[in-house]
Amino acid sequence: MGAIVDTSKLNRALQAFIGNTRLEAAKEMRIQARVLAMRLMQNTQPSPVITKKPQGNDQLLKSAQDKVAGQIGRVYKTPALASWWIRNIRLGRGKTRTQTPQQAARAFARLMRGQVSEKTGKRTKPKKAAVTQAQEILDRINRHPLVGTQIGKFDGGAAHQRARFGPRQQVPKNQFVRQVVTDEPALLRYIKKRQENIGIAKAGWAACAEQLGGAKAVRSKDDGKVELPKWVRRHLKNQGSGTVADNSADLKNPFVELKNTVRYIGQVISPQTIRQTIDTQILRMINRLAIIAAAEAKKAGL
Repeated sequence: MGAIVDTSKLNRALQAFIGNTRLEAAKEMRIQARVLAMRLMQNTQPSPVITKKPQGNDQLLKSAQDKVAGQIGRVYKTPALASWWIRNIRLGRGKTRTQTPQQAARAFARLMRGQVSEKTGKRTKPKKAAVTQAQEILDRINRHPLVGTQIGKFDGGAAHQRARFGPRQQVPKNQFVRQVVTDEPALLRYIKKRQENIGIAKAGWAACAEQLGGAKAVRSKDDGKVELPKWVRRHLKNQGSGTVADNSADLKNPFVELKNTVRYIGQVISPQTIRQTIDTQILRMINRLAIIAAAEAKKAGL
């Protein structure tokens, strides 16, 4: 579902000042709408935390990539990671009579390791009998996070999609591991594919800015420079994710409508954040127009 930004308040403020400063209404409205699009791009997740030393775009991307990998990692484990969890699980009384966590972890790792092929020198997948024994170890332990966990080929991300929950579709921290994958490369490809989607929602707003004069950097004293990261720009080529209805030249009802058509935009920027971004932009615009008005008055000799 797309997100439509209501700029009526911004437009009213523009019209009020334009009447007193002889500004070209359509031009100024497009400028402000472009800047607003860039601000919305910045405030759409992943967005930087405003501190004395804010994150750079490279740091922001790395943080987002780690978050994606971490969310998926709550649902799936490689055999090596599953072995680590087994070794560190606290077993209740009666669970340690025949096997300690450390012994169970070593046995699980050995069963899931597979064998090295004499022909290719590569490690083969574990045999079916070994997987069955490894599954018995998981079933016997049955402790968080390995509760009901199954060993098998990667399911293509189906369990990850089912585990996502809430307005932002996050995987809960108490999520049980659904699968220990026997084909680790397939899981790594899925993680990489999901990481490559980072920035698509931001690109919807950047596409709007492009149509209004370009997704060029904007600056302000309060929160510094806003520029378009490379990992957002790359999605502009393939995504028709932002549209602009430009009615700025209409004398009776001038407006500019920005629409981000990325279907999950509501999961990565809230209505409150959109509202706050618009209100902040109105204040910046008022300051700008006051400066222009003073310059116009000086030109007129007032």
